[in-house]
Amino acid sequence: MENIHIGIFIKKLRKQQRMTQEELAFDIIDRTALSKLERGLVIPHRKSLIALLEKLGYDTSIINNFFLDDKEVEVQKIVNRIQLCTANRNTEEVDELLALLENNTQYMSQKLNRQFVISSKASNLINKGGEIKETVKLLHEALKITIPVFVEKDIDEYYVTNEELHIINMLAITHGKNGEVEKAIDILYSLKNNLDKNCVDTNRLGKQYPLIIYNLTKYLGIVGRRDEAIELCDVGYAICLKTAQFFFLPHILHNKAVNLFEIGNREDCETLLRQVYHLSCAYKDYECAEITRSYALDKLGVYL
Repeated sequence: MENIHIGIFIKKLRKQQRMTQEELAFDIIDRTALSKLERGLVIPHRKSLIALLEKLGYDTSIINNFFLDDKEVEVQKIVNRIQLCTANRNTEEVDELLALLENNTQYMSQKLNRQFVISSKASNLINKGGEIKETVKLLHEALKITIPVFVEKDIDEYYVTNEELHIINMLAITHGKNGEVEKAIDILYSLKNNLDKNCVDTNRLGKQYPLIIYNLTKYLGIVGRRDEAIELCDVGYAICLKTAQFFFLPHILHNKAVNLFEIGNREDCETLLRQVYHLSCAYKDYECAEITRSYALDKLGVYL
């Protein structure tokens, strides 16, 4: 990245993806601004630049900090804290932190920042066990900031950023919680197909694909599509190994073990559960380890 202008880099990625300037720029920046960027004449706002790169399937984590000024550093600390508190289900603190961002006029003037705030509200509502309809409304509101024509059946046709992918994944989970499991499966398959077609960055693939596979195989198991779930677990396993991203690996293997048990393969199920338990402990994912230990004792009568 040090030896090539970011605009030239974006142009190369766009051409590799066979995207027009209109397709890439759509609802992020003006096409004329993108043209100037690709010719090395301008540098857009950091959020816009990151959105362009994500839409092209490129992981932006290695360049984010180079575009922060002092004020943005402080705001980014709040954003990071929101993400951590959301993961830990600290819902009250998330509400307080989101209020800080909403009161920051400069921050909220950027539509991608507004999208983050709205999607975080939806995620926090999920953690609170809030109204399904309100959650779906917030998720659609967040998506339509960058995809004004968003409809669920066209997901695999969009060029999605990481934030959009995260929102759509939450939408699938929300449908699943509402008992609409087949709808959740359709959305997750569309996300999988989207990444299959559009993601050219191995790092991004490793971070996003296993999450989709984990949720997809969980819901496939719920509706009894066991063989399909087991096959996709193997796909997720291969992606984790290929990309050296292992966070979701124990969870994917746990889903495989559950489906193996349900089709009567107790021997392979037990072997896999033991592997999942020790892998979870090695990664200090004690919640997954305890779930796996309890499942083995309840279903197989064995102690891990």
